[in-house]
Amino acid sequence: MAFSSKKPFKRKPPCEELGLSGIKRGKLFLLYTTIFKEFIREHKGILSRFSKLFREKEKEIRRGEPVKEGNIRIQREATGDYKGIAIHSLPLKVTVGRKEFFVKITVARKAEEIAEKFRAVERFLKKKAYKTEGFNVRLIKPYLLLEKNSSRAYVVTDFYHEKEVIQVLGMSGKKGERIKKAVKNMYHKAGRKFDIDTHNAFYHEKTNTILLYDL
Repeated sequence: MAFSSKKPFKRKPPCEELGLSGIKRGKLFLLYTTIFKEFIREHKGILSRFSKLFREKEKEIRRGEPVKEGNIRIQREATGDYKGIAIHSLPLKVTVGRKEFFVKITVARKAEEIAEKFRAVERFLKKKAYKTEGFNVRLIKPYLLLEKNSSRAYVVTDFYHEKEVIQVLGMSGKKGERIKKAVKNMYHKAGRKFDIDTHNAFYHEKTNTILLYDL
């Protein structure tokens, strides 16, 4: 994920709904939160180190083998039974020190397209006051959206463990069916334009919240 350029960057208008700002120039698209920018400053060279480790150990990672170098650990992992479509994307748990991130690498979508979908869904949820059918609803917002050379798009968010959340796809019982129905209804109310589905949603029981991700 490393990049460098001696040419001036064109500033990308901030994606205010998501707390993102960044740059766009040529084939480079980059959006990040202030928190993640500070994290990068505190861990100098972390993006280039991740990129190097992933590039050198991609085969092992795709086989499910964890790899580690210094304070970085990369493992193919996703919370829940549904792991995504392997041919199009690669879900990773990336640990830096004690902080865990979910990193999705995809060739199916452009980073700018992903950003627009996140922004539109956040607007949709805001209009609904972040509630639907008796449940709170939140979007798991990205810390970083990056694409370089129109090859792979990187999406970085928090990593959620199965002890914290339940993937809606795997829920059962009356409450599980209510939550599944609420998610499907959101898909239709949002105009069926976004990937709001039970395989892209968690349920956090303690706060009665449906968490949407990977749109």
